[in-house]
Amino acid sequence: GFEVAKKSLETSRALLKQTQAQFQVGVVSKVEVTEAEAGVAQREFLLIFAENIYRTAQDGLVDLVFGPSLTPTSSLEIVVADSPEKYEPFEVDPTIATEKALTNRPELLTVERILEQQRMRLQFARNSRLPQLDLIASYTTHGLSGEEDPNRICPESFQGLPCPPLGIPRAYGATHDQFFDGNDNRTWHAGAKLSIPIGNTSARSNVRIGEIELHKAETLVDRQRQSIIAEVRKAVRDLQSAVQGIEAAERRRIAAAEQHRA
Repeated sequence: GFEVAKKSLETSRALLKQTQAQFQVGVVSKVEVTEAEAGVAQREFLLIFAENIYRTAQDGLVDLVFGPSLTPTSSLEIVVADSPEKYEPFEVDPTIATEKALTNRPELLTVERILEQQRMRLQFARNSRLPQLDLIASYTTHGLSGEEDPNRICPESFQGLPCPPLGIPRAYGATHDQFFDGNDNRTWHAGAKLSIPIGNTSARSNVRIGEIELHKAETLVDRQRQSIIAEVRKAVRDLQSAVQGIEAAERRRIAAAEQHRA
């Protein structure tokens, strides 16, 4: 559009010069000169408008490609790599394009992970309402090193009572023998613990909250899917419109060339 506006302005200026020359020799009236001047002014306005759109589109493209490289004083010019004469139309299947978008779009994968997390949380909340049975078992061994001195003197506070064991005295290696020999140094126990929630309003509330959050996550996934489908449909329509616009522009160019020749 920008190049077309520039070319249109050049043509209107050439027409103005021709009209002014004809006015000098008395072929046309002053009114036709004024109309040609108005045409130049109109095309100057269209050129300014088209250049603004062109620069805005450039900034958007640079922001998508370069990101932080765009500064308030950037002066960039995008050069088109493909010539319009080399354009080759191609068809886009909306169904295939939609399937690819639903498979590869990261925002859809993100909300699907959120949905999976909410399902796990809801299942955990439901399990919290059930009775809980825990099996408990333990097995331990111990050993005392050395041998107690039968002639040792107990403190006065233990008169008439067995003397307390000496713990771990000098002969530390005896602990190794007691650790593997005999049964008096092994202890074990086993049992079960059953917990039955009564009332358990907190667990029921958590289940209700989990169901609501799961419904919200499902709605979020559905909305994201619909948004992607709508974007793909719009992109396909835009592409088809662009193809039709290129074909119509080519026909208009041929007609304008013929008119200019005539």
